[in-house]
Amino acid sequence: MKRRYKRKNIAAIRIRLWNAHNMRRRRRVKDKAKYIRIQRNKRKKVKYRRERSNITYYSNHNRTLVAPSRFSLLEYPEDVIGFINKIENLLSENVKVKSIMFELHDITSIDIGAVCLLLSKLNELSRKRIQNWGTLPKDQKCRKFIEESGFLDRMRDMSSGSPFSRKNKNLILNRGFDKTDNAATAKEIRKAVEHITGKQGYFKPIYSIAQEICANSVEHANEKIYKKNWLFSSSYLNDEVVFTMTDIGDGILKTLKRKLVKQIQDGLFKDSVDVLVNAFEKQYESRTQDPNRNKGLPKIYKVSSEKYIKNLIVVTNNVFLDFDNPEKSKMLRNTFKGTFYYWILNKECIEKWEKRLEK
Repeated sequence: MKRRYKRKNIAAIRIRLWNAHNMRRRRRVKDKAKYIRIQRNKRKKVKYRRERSNITYYSNHNRTLVAPSRFSLLEYPEDVIGFINKIENLLSENVKVKSIMFELHDITSIDIGAVCLLLSKLNELSRKRIQNWGTLPKDQKCRKFIEESGFLDRMRDMSSGSPFSRKNKNLILNRGFDKTDNAATAKEIRKAVEHITGKQGYFKPIYSIAQEICANSVEHANEKIYKKNWLFSSSYLNDEVVFTMTDIGDGILKTLKRKLVKQIQDGLFKDSVDVLVNAFEKQYESRTQDPNRNKGLPKIYKVSSEKYIKNLIVVTNNVFLDFDNPEKSKMLRNTFKGTFYYWILNKECIEKWEKRLEK
């Protein structure tokens, strides 16, 4: 009896010791959490503030960018490119940025060019694993434009978690990091022809210039994979379709100056607008004398000059080039690291292409 009683005593003591050990461990965890909270509350809090540069700092790794009210690339290229360059400036900071919030609330004017440039940079941020989100404009027309442009197709509503939906045919083909997407581009061109003429058809001029732009993007873009990025968009209006292509590589002028130094140096008295026009008119020959080199831009220029497309506009580096209205072409103060193409297809363009076979 004494031995059995002694065993029970030992078991009870062990249980009490184990419970005491667990209590001490929980107490240490609570004390450590309390110490961390006290130290955290002693830190100096950074209040929300809007800087002159439209960059708001929440912490060392999070940033907010406020878009300009005039967010239209074709009408106000300086404002849009200046905003896009602020994203580049954030990425070049010594502190590693983990997330960027885009404040679009104050936008009062917008176009597809600004939307595509912004989406190109968002693609770059995503491939660098930098989180990004933002707000929509309070102006109802601008808000509707963004919702119907295709910009939100690959995004989710943060309040509900559900994807955005729309019923129109507008598209932003968000591909082309290191290869072209021929099938998707051709399909979209056939849809555009059917929208304008009412019947299915193929339009080779747009397909050919789209291939030239995509090929240039893949070949001449920065070697970093997130820089090989182009967007193809189509916006459907009543009787015409607006096409754009955006490439965030080095830009035409930078590529020319790197590869055709001698030819451009011979034209020292020409400004950047003249250099770009000469490039489209094939005034510069390849250093290798290869007959197949430097034909992409002249092909695009030929399609425009023969009126198979209309209102061709090119924005690259520090140049805004309007082919149909040369007096609107100009040099820009802000430099865009890439190339943006804009053109319109209507029934007149398609008929002109079809009639060429009758000559």
